[in-house]
Amino acid sequence: MEDFLISLLKGIIGVFLLFGTLWVFISFLFSPRKTFGLIHSRWHKPFDSVQFSAKEFYSEIEQAIKKREVSGIKIDSVTHVNYNLLSSSREYLQIRRDDSMFLVCAAPFGTGFFISWWLGKTISLWEDIVPRIPLIGKGLAYLMFSKTFYQMDTETMFKEMVQQSVLEVIDGMTNAKGLRGLSELERRPIDMPESRRI
Repeated sequence: MEDFLISLLKGIIGVFLLFGTLWVFISFLFSPRKTFGLIHSRWHKPFDSVQFSAKEFYSEIEQAIKKREVSGIKIDSVTHVNYNLLSSSREYLQIRRDDSMFLVCAAPFGTGFFISWWLGKTISLWEDIVPRIPLIGKGLAYLMFSKTFYQMDTETMFKEMVQQSVLEVIDGMTNAKGLRGLSELERRPIDMPESRRI
């Protein structure tokens, strides 16, 4: 009887593992792996009838961030496809610290120009796989990947520092062209009510 119960338990565990693996595999077919998501906030500003240099803008943001001497920040230029694999791509400035990441875009739009940023989270392979596990995935992900108060505080400081750096560079560029400065309302980011996965 004991042998029967042990083999029954092994069979149930085997079926659960097989079902769970298939479920995770199928979920990747319908929701492909993303390395950036869980958008916390975003910001954008159009500038009518004026053009800026995107490369110069990115370079000045990099200098503004470096002068603040915050450790652990990585800054790179990255390319993202506009619509699909066959469409053109756009260069973004990627600013990372731990698992927080800004994607900053500066680009012409018609006769004008726009600047935007997205603040989200980098997603590791395990952070993408674990929540997909049936029944226990979300709870397990919460236990494995939840943050301490200190981690949340430094994440907030990183967000504020990058926002200030972007606004500082925009202020310099608009002053140099004799444009009106941004109002207090125009400086505010749009916080997502709940982190949104993209």
